[in-house]
Amino acid sequence: NDRILQFCAQMEEQQKEISEQVANIRVEHAIGVAAIASGRLRCPSLLLLVPIQSGRSRLGRRIVHKAEYTLHFLCAHDRSLVETTIIVHDPREWVKKVAPLIKGCILILKILAFSQGIP
Repeated sequence: NDRILQFCAQMEEQQKEISEQVANIRVEHAIGVAAIASGRLRCPSLLLLVPIQSGRSRLGRRIVHKAEYTLHFLCAHDRSLVETTIIVHDPREWVKKVAPLIKGCILILKILAFSQGIP
């Protein structure tokens, strides 16, 4: 009888722990959904560009990577790796496409820094 009572007590304790974990998961899920709905989180918003090969060549003063790259996305909520991976075959073309955006971002940062008195 003592063993049965001890087993039942352990089961009850484990059930309470599982209930608490489920409640925490529900709260975290609700917070994440609310953040996405409000526009604060646009998942995925972070990315990693990782070279597959390390082949390089020098053209003037610029170094051009000939390798392929993998583009990995990170979740904005918990910074975990998202399963989707994109392979960038021609990095020079990719850089040509994003260069105007990068230049615009740098210009905006310079203007903001100047307006705040940051040298």
